[in-house]
Amino acid sequence: VRFGGAFARAFFFSAGVVTLVWVAGANACPLCREMDGKSVGRMEPFIRNGDEVNADGVDPLRASSDIGHPPLHDGCECTISPG
Repeated sequence: VRFGGAFARAFFFSAGVVTLVWVAGANACPLCREMDGKSVGRMEPFIRNGDEVNADGVDPLRASSDIGHPPLHDGCECTISPG
């Protein structure tokens, strides 16, 4: 799954896409729903090392590295799309 996200990011940018958008799956958890619609440029991660994603009803997720593509966590069904 991680490879798929990395491949999609590289493919989109090599195809000339300027921005990417995080797309949460239909049954997304609150953390993933919080990420839904977030867009980034070529050199930006979706979440920077040390930043937190917060959502109602769940513990925050603190990134231990830059996150440039899904998955956000185990079981994550998110994708990215051209922005």
